Amino acid sequence: MSEQNLPYILELAGMAAASDDPPSMTETAVKNGIPRDQFERAVTIMQEQRLDAEFVRQLYILDGQVRGYVDMGDSPSIWILGQAAHAHYDLS
Repeated sequence: MSEQNLPYILELAGMAAASDDPPSMTETAVKNGIPRDQFERAVTIMQEQRLDAEFVRQLYILDGQVRGYVDMGDSPSIWILGQAAHAHYDLS
C-alpha cells in the first residue's frame, strides 16, 4: 500500500476547488510535497465529483482505520483526523 496521505491531498484539493485563489492553494500543496500535476488532478476530481468535507472526513476515517491511526468505531472531527494522519505519515 502507498504511504501517501491521500485524505490530506483531497482535503487541500477541496479547499482549492472552493477557493477564490486556487493557484495559492496549489502553491501550498506543492510546498507540502504534493506534485503539482497530482494536486491539479485532485482539484479537478473534487470539482467534477462535487465532493465535500464530509467525503474527506470519511476518507480520513477509512484510511485511519486501515492504517491504525483511528480506532474502529471512532468518528472524530476532520481536524482531529487530519492531526492523527499527520502524525501517522510524519509530514512535518
